[in-house]
Amino acid sequence: MQIAKYDEIPWAVSPGTRGGGSMTSDNISKGQEGFKYRQLFTGTPGEQGNFEMVVLRTESKENPKHYPRHRHAFDQVRLTLAGEADWTPGSVTPEGWVIYMGAGTNYGPYDRQAGHEQLHIQFQGAGCPPFVNYEELTAARDILAKKGSFEKGVYTWIDEQGKRHNKDGHAATVECATGEELVIPPARFADPINMNPEAYDWIEITSGVQHKELGSFTEAETRVSFLRLEDGASYEVSPTEQATLLFVRSGTGDVDGQTISERDGIMLDPSNPGVTFTATGALDLFVLALPKLSDPRKVVQ
Repeated sequence: MQIAKYDEIPWAVSPGTRGGGSMTSDNISKGQEGFKYRQLFTGTPGEQGNFEMVVLRTESKENPKHYPRHRHAFDQVRLTLAGEADWTPGSVTPEGWVIYMGAGTNYGPYDRQAGHEQLHIQFQGAGCPPFVNYEELTAARDILAKKGSFEKGVYTWIDEQGKRHNKDGHAATVECATGEELVIPPARFADPINMNPEAYDWIEITSGVQHKELGSFTEAETRVSFLRLEDGASYEVSPTEQATLLFVRSGTGDVDGQTISERDGIMLDPSNPGVTFTATGALDLFVLALPKLSDPRKVVQ
């Protein structure tokens, strides 16, 4: 088990792969940030199952962050913490809602306004290549920004023959980071899946403990849910074959004697024994069970 104390994690800033011109991560001035983030957990770059769990905040009032219509080669789950984050014109994920965006599914265009905050969990899903995290992307973006610029989701550069080139900013950065062409898998879902947790019922699993299941996605069984403990209640989370990420939406408590409070993260590895959560104030947790990724040699087409 690992615990990430939100208040102890410094903000990291980035001009982002969707804008920021030719700025690099070491010459961003206040007001120019594409976004800033606190990284709660990340996996191991290049390894199967790599992921990243961050709290993301849009910072600039003068320069809203613009995203064109695009798609990714990874899965992502977002929980809106503040604001009404839109993901395509006329469609928003309000505060408290959860959205699942499968690899290959198009979404956008949209803008992120100052003060928007989301929990972002991005990860290698079923049929996806290894996930590339923010630190890898930032290093690659800095390399690309020295010979071109990023504007409104597009990376533009001039080659040695004077010819102008345009490429999706994220794709260009991933390809720089990995040295390989980005291949996006076929979409399993036509649209992102936008979920209103208030429309789901709490199910009591033991005295003082309730569970709310939002959904399980793809053959890899990515599971999205909530767990709630009343003040003084305890509950043992048993080990499973899936790595599990938890995020404290509200309340206080402890996990095997280690204190947790609002916006802290908890990561449970399949190899760990069960852990016991105890609420010292009503404790509300967002839960994501990361996908069970198959050995590609065993997949039958």
